[in-house]
Amino acid sequence: MLTTGRVIYHYLSGNQTRRVPFLKEQAPYPWVEMHEQAAARLGIVDGDWVTVRTRRGELTAPALVVRSIRPDTLFIPYHYGRTQAANQLTNPVLEPMMKIPEYKACAASVMRATHKPEWANQEDTQALLEAGRRRHELPAAQAKANPTLR
Repeated sequence: MLTTGRVIYHYLSGNQTRRVPFLKEQAPYPWVEMHEQAAARLGIVDGDWVTVRTRRGELTAPALVVRSIRPDTLFIPYHYGRTQAANQLTNPVLEPMMKIPEYKACAASVMRATHKPEWANQEDTQALLEAGRRRHELPAAQAKANPTLR
C-alpha cells in the first residue's frame, strides 16, 4: 500500500517552502519510506534508488528504511513536482460534494531501481548524500517500532 503526506520541512505543494534555502537543504527531494522487514525481503538497503509503481505511473527515489512504518506500507512525501510528484501515482478522485481529494492511498509495488532518475543527475551528489543523512533526523524516522497507545 502506498500513502502520501506531509513532512515537517514543507507546506502543501512546497511552492513557498522549497524556495527557502534552509528548508530546501533539509528536504530537497522525495524519498520512499519503507519498513526494514519489507526492505530486507526485497534486498533493498537504506539509500538505494527504488521505483514505486501503481496503475497510474511510477516514481524513482531513494529508500528510507525505518521501523516506524507498517511493513506493508510505503510513504512518499507529496511536496515535489513534475517527475518527483508522488500524487501522480495516487487516485485523483474527489469527494463529490466538497471536492476534497480522497485520502492518497493505493496499491503499489516497489523494487530496486535499475538507475537513478534524470532529476538526480542534475543535483549535487554531496547535497544528495547530506539530505539522505538528514532524513534519519526526521521525527518519524526516530520513532520506536510498534508504539503502545494508552
